[in-house]
Amino acid sequence: MATLLVACASLAPLGCWRQRNITLPPGFTGTKVLEGTLGGPLEARVWGPGCSGFVASEPNHEVLSEASLPYVRVTVNGGGVDTTLALQLPDGTYRCNDDAEGHDPRVELRLPAGLTRVWVGGYGAGATGRYRLGVSTDRSVTAASLGAPEQR
Repeated sequence: MATLLVACASLAPLGCWRQRNITLPPGFTGTKVLEGTLGGPLEARVWGPGCSGFVASEPNHEVLSEASLPYVRVTVNGGGVDTTLALQLPDGTYRCNDDAEGHDPRVELRLPAGLTRVWVGGYGAGATGRYRLGVSTDRSVTAASLGAPEQR
């Protein structure tokens, strides 16, 4: 499956890609940065404890990990919007967070091989805006280091 990558102009030093899905090869190290629009009509709390906010019916991104990775940090910079994060792991379970870094969420985990679905939500009903999402093996990546998203 081919994926078209379009570099974001003048963004954070990590670089940014406007794409929906990414593949992490075996032994992946580094950081992938994606952008999108957050929010939606569905309440994430139905997915379990710790899940909150309002998300779209379809995931914002899908991350295909070709092998298990011992440490991955998924971080969001919502540009001042109170954002939430929900990951559906390949086994169907959810990992969620709200406000790990101020109003920005972060999930740290051992990423299993397979497809992980990612939703970025707004904490309040009707919240919307742009965000930057970092998928990284670097423990020092923060919402601030991702940079604020481009607003349209």
